Amino acid sequence: MKGEPIRIERRLVYRGRKISLAVDEYLFNGEKFVVETVIHPGAVVVIPVLEGDKILYSKQYRPALEEWIIELPAGTMRQEESPEETATRELEEETGYQASIMEKLGVIYPTPGYSSERMHVFIARGLKPGKTRREPHEVMEMRSASLDTLMRLIRKGVLRDAKSIAALM
Repeated sequence: MKGEPIRIERRLVYRGRKISLAVDEYLFNGEKFVVETVIHPGAVVVIPVLEGDKILYSKQYRPALEEWIIELPAGTMRQEESPEETATRELEEETGYQASIMEKLGVIYPTPGYSSERMHVFIARGLKPGKTRREPHEVMEMRSASLDTLMRLIRKGVLRDAKSIAALM
């Protein structure tokens, strides 16, 4: 293949609080094609490690799925935040803990077929308890388990959240 596709037009068809939707027209090898793209500011997922190597996670109600799921703390980046600042904020908001060590493990693309989202993966250590500051839609209860236990939950199909699975792997 020669070159790469060139975006020749972007029409913003929806602008929301966290995401926008664009219809993009591309040109590649003389052919035009159209793609619908969810424009996302980016997000983080955090693996909080407690004393004794237990991992903090939540059982959270997700209205989009209309069910409870198991997942690691995570959240969307704000415009003015770096990934590390978002990870620090989300960890404290959701779990109440502050980390003395926040180490970036990498970046994953949750849904590259239709979304620009890049999710930054962190591991948090040296946790000190504080106070949660959850948003009203964050209906969750915090739990902890060993990595082995969480891996068993993945294999059994109980833990199905893609970002959490990718981060734990």
